[in-house]
Amino acid sequence: MADYSEFYKARKTVSHILEKDFVGPVAKDECLAELPIQYYIMGKLYPQKDTAEALDLARNPLLENDIETYDASISLSNQNNPSSMGITVTLKSGVNEICVSGEYAFYEPVLFENAKENGIDISKWNNLDKKPKELWSRHSYPYVKQIAFSKERVVYVNLPGELQLQVYTHSVLSTGERVITIALVNENQSENDMVDTARRCAFQPVIRVTGLGGAPVFTSVNRQTYMTTDPELLELDMLYSDVHCFAHGHGCSVMWDMDNPEPKWVESAFFPTYNLCQMKAAEVVSGNVLSMQFLSAAPVDEIVRELEAFAAKYQKWIKGQNDLVAGVKEELQKIAKGNIQKCQDACERINHAIQLLRESGAGDGKAFRAFQLANEAMLLQRRQTLLKNGKPFDPAKVCWYPFQLAFVLHELASFIEPKGYPGQKIPDRQLVDLLWFPTGGGKTEAYLGITAFVIFLRRLRDINADGVTVIMRYTLRLLTLQQFERASMLILACDLLRQKYHMGGSEISIGLWVGGNLTPNHLKEARTSINKQKVGGTDEKSNPVQIKICPWCGEKLSVHDYDVNLVQNRMTIRCPNQQCPFHKADNGLPIHIIDEAIYYHTPSFIVATVDKFAQIPLNDKPATLFGITNNKKPPELIIQDELHLISGPLGTMTGIYEAAISKLCEREGICAKVIASTATIRNAANQILALYGRKHTQFPPQGLSAKDSFFAVQSTPEEKPARRYFGVMGIGVTATTALIRVNAAMLFATRYLAVLGYSDAVVDNFWTITGYFNSLRELGGASTQLLDDVQSRLDYLAKTKFVSAYPGVDTSKGYAYTEELTSRMNNSEITEIIQVKLKRSYTKGNHSDVFDYLLASNMISVGVDVGRLGAMVVAGQPKTNAEYIQATSRVGRDNPGLVITVYNASRSRDRSHYEQFLKYHSALYRYVEATSLTPFSDRARDRGLHALYVSLCRYLIDNLRGNNQAVNYHSDDPNVQKVEKIIIDYVRKVDPCELSAVMDELKDIEDAWDIAATGSLVYRSRRNEKKLLKGDTENDRFRTMNSMRNVDGQSGIYLLGGM
Repeated sequence: MADYSEFYKARKTVSHILEKDFVGPVAKDECLAELPIQYYIMGKLYPQKDTAEALDLARNPLLENDIETYDASISLSNQNNPSSMGITVTLKSGVNEICVSGEYAFYEPVLFENAKENGIDISKWNNLDKKPKELWSRHSYPYVKQIAFSKERVVYVNLPGELQLQVYTHSVLSTGERVITIALVNENQSENDMVDTARRCAFQPVIRVTGLGGAPVFTSVNRQTYMTTDPELLELDMLYSDVHCFAHGHGCSVMWDMDNPEPKWVESAFFPTYNLCQMKAAEVVSGNVLSMQFLSAAPVDEIVRELEAFAAKYQKWIKGQNDLVAGVKEELQKIAKGNIQKCQDACERINHAIQLLRESGAGDGKAFRAFQLANEAMLLQRRQTLLKNGKPFDPAKVCWYPFQLAFVLHELASFIEPKGYPGQKIPDRQLVDLLWFPTGGGKTEAYLGITAFVIFLRRLRDINADGVTVIMRYTLRLLTLQQFERASMLILACDLLRQKYHMGGSEISIGLWVGGNLTPNHLKEARTSINKQKVGGTDEKSNPVQIKICPWCGEKLSVHDYDVNLVQNRMTIRCPNQQCPFHKADNGLPIHIIDEAIYYHTPSFIVATVDKFAQIPLNDKPATLFGITNNKKPPELIIQDELHLISGPLGTMTGIYEAAISKLCEREGICAKVIASTATIRNAANQILALYGRKHTQFPPQGLSAKDSFFAVQSTPEEKPARRYFGVMGIGVTATTALIRVNAAMLFATRYLAVLGYSDAVVDNFWTITGYFNSLRELGGASTQLLDDVQSRLDYLAKTKFVSAYPGVDTSKGYAYTEELTSRMNNSEITEIIQVKLKRSYTKGNHSDVFDYLLASNMISVGVDVGRLGAMVVAGQPKTNAEYIQATSRVGRDNPGLVITVYNASRSRDRSHYEQFLKYHSALYRYVEATSLTPFSDRARDRGLHALYVSLCRYLIDNLRGNNQAVNYHSDDPNVQKVEKIIIDYVRKVDPCELSAVMDELKDIEDAWDIAATGSLVYRSRRNEKKLLKGDTENDRFRTMNSMRNVDGQSGIYLLGGM
């Protein structure tokens, strides 16, 4: 087990410095030479401007009670310069007294010339030529008050310095529980004079609530009535039933005792924090069953015996969960039993797969041999990964996680017996299997293992059955490049095994099938670009030199390792490392990234973006990928990673094109298996039905708690690195100023770690600060700030504010090596950053080429897996909770991480997340929003129904396939009528409410094509020819998208004025 103690110690140092800078005090008896309201950005209660403010009553946004209202004091917490703060708690029945304690401070101005006689040490200013005019001396005021409840609804307690403690009883529930709000109000009055405001402002205020004698007096503030009938919401209630919320903040956040099931205290917090523990692979099995080496080489009887013992332990866990159902709340009993049944169904699928492996071992051996080869390929892939990263390789220690092996077994029957077993209602092949696991948990390894099995099984059953076997799709080009690098290593391992065991057949290869903006579509274009780059030129648009390092050995690749052979219709990439097996290979690396070569060679495994869907109706060349024009088998497996991204307008249009993909992959009634994966999704059943027209299963199925699914349990911080979140909401400052302060403090604190002598690994973990922004506009502004304002603030911290408390940080050279990772960058730059620049690590005395900042948009939220990233600043709560989880999960993957979320006080959603920081972060996945897809809605039909119809006609009807054959169309052709029936049957499954409208529009499309199919007609043309498919901007029934990125239209806004 790795030792993370030094990382945690360093992270605590960083957070301590941040709190000192944001809230203070830097020292208990500090004396400031500037206005304290500018010195700190949080933890301030301003004096009230006038008494009229106190009359503004506000509805309680938490209780939503028509009768109850907050007193004016709570409304004062929502102002730009708040004069109050508060926390709401629920007390147990019978609790009639509580203890409220805390502290706050005032800063009193003292003329510098009088400071010494007032006992203030002025030695640190003696050497200054220009002395400060006045100093501000800190005076703290602790308080402890015992509050007894009576018939009075409000208890007022006056505190020194014109502060008032106000305790409100909102209601006493039928259970006897009491809902109260404790507010701390600054009753001082001040006008707009800055000095007077600073003098009357209270700093570092704290409200702490305890029971008398330390007794636990709190109960959850959530009042669950189970009015919903949504089974998914009810399931979430059950899974997170052990996660409680004991307080809400007002103008501040709130923390409570997390060490005890019943908290003994609740306290206000301006710098709230939560330590998020990762899920880990459960240590549920022993022996060799998880060993890839064992599974690749042991006899069939030994492997089957170990697998059966593995499944038996899962069955035992299911029985234990079933025994616990009786203790679940009555309202959730049905949900609990349903979850247990899903677990049982998954266990039966695993057991059935083991039985099939046993039968194969005793029979033709092909399925069992494919299983062994898949394990050997994964072992080779893991070996190369370790060696490339400079880590030792011990084959005996290379193992699956339990959920990975279980998922591989869960999927085997879909390929061993694609038609299912006799009597099976729905064959496994027809189900979409959703792999749900938290980010960074190892989902990619799981479906890569299945990929290897499918490729080998197909080759073993028919040595000539090459062609595209697996298609893996993504939505983002950055994600595609990252995963292509990982998948390539597996495919290279598969091809080496093909050669090792003399399996024959063509090479096992991989292709990158993406939009033309990333790589050229044609080999001649690629050759021109390569030749240009070899003589020092550049290619800003579509660059064929995308692979920067050899996927197998890690050797750097340059343009000189690329070549185009027009005779063989391929671009060759040859590793320059003479020890690499792909240096001497006839065709170099079995990798294809040019569309023309992909259509010709039909790689075994294709990594694609959904952008390419739009090309299907426009181009007949992709027909080879589905085995239509080359007499090959169609793809057997489709993998959709990051399924949650296929939502909204993009998901809606993707759903239409999926109807075509599904049919093109079908042969003799056998469809392609679809596996999807995600870490953040809600409403999965409806999303998958809309996308694929199929039912789904989730793996691993949930039990009774989100913290234990047998295959994965919540880890401790010692077992796996925990990611600590912090919240910042500036008070009395703009959101921009708060962001500058936070970035400067992070820059200072992380550089101070080097001063303290932490190891290079620890300093490097926090050195590069990743900035996440919700829009390119915000990111652009921050880029300028980092070069100017943040550097100035950093200099101030090092030379003034923290010169005594945290000395030694050298700012003379600045820390402004900044790069952005956004869609504004060209593809070569993105590849260079991900594969090279981001992997440069800090070493003492040598960090000039290591990023200080990486500024990113949502492009970073999926697929970026750089283990050294450990610090992030999030500028505002992202638009969706899924985005927040995905983005912040990019840091702290290999070592403990640190995330600072900077909330904008003027945005109600940001304020809500800040005030309920602990509640939100303690159950992050619970708050993921449901997604919506409507593939056959009115607008979607207008954009895509004709594309679906044309795609199926071109690919399924031989005399309509070629570009010049559009003229052969006749709506009364029986084959054309079959296409119509395919679409109607599909819509009947996916969205029967739209069936009538779809049928009407299909008739319109058929009539329009009949009319157009006179004389000459082509599908598309750049010449002055009559064409069926028009440009996306043309006003025509057959206007067709050239890219899936065109789904979001833009509207112009015109302001018309006149006299």
